[in-house]
Amino acid sequence: MEEPIKTGIMLRFRKNLDGLTTSIPLPNINPDIISILSVIVTIVAVWNYQNFWWLFSFIILACLLDWLDGLIAKRYHRTSAKGYLVDMVCDRLSEGILFWFFFTPWFYFFLVNIILSIISWKTKKHFTLALRWLFLIFILLKHFNLI
Repeated sequence: MEEPIKTGIMLRFRKNLDGLTTSIPLPNINPDIISILSVIVTIVAVWNYQNFWWLFSFIILACLLDWLDGLIAKRYHRTSAKGYLVDMVCDRLSEGILFWFFFTPWFYFFLVNIILSIISWKTKKHFTLALRWLFLIFILLKHFNLI
C-alpha cells in the first residue's frame, strides 16, 4: 500500500518550504525515530504547561521535528506507507497528549483530526488539520491578551 499524498494548497506550500532546505545537511537516520522524538518532546512540553514560554518552545520543537521526519524521509528516499502510518500515529498521539491539558475545544478538534487521518489512510489523500500550529497561534494571542 502506498502512503497518502498531499494535495492542493498544502502540496504547493510544502514543496516551496521543503525546497528552501535543499542545502541544509540532514542526518541519514530512520525518520520514525524523529516522529517518536516529537511525541517525547510533547510530553516534556506539557510537563510544565503553566510556564508559557516552556510550553510554546517545546511545541514549536515538536512541530519542527514533525517537519524534519518528512524531510529526512524524502531526502533519503525512505517514504513508505509504514512510515506514513508511524508519522500519523505519532502526530495524533502528540496532539492527544497536548490537548488533554487544554480540553475545550482542542480535544474535539483532535477527535476530528483522528477521523481525517482515517479518511487520509483510506483515500490515500492527506487530509488533516495543522492543530499544533493553530494551537501555538492561539496561545500566543492569548498570552498577549489579543483574544
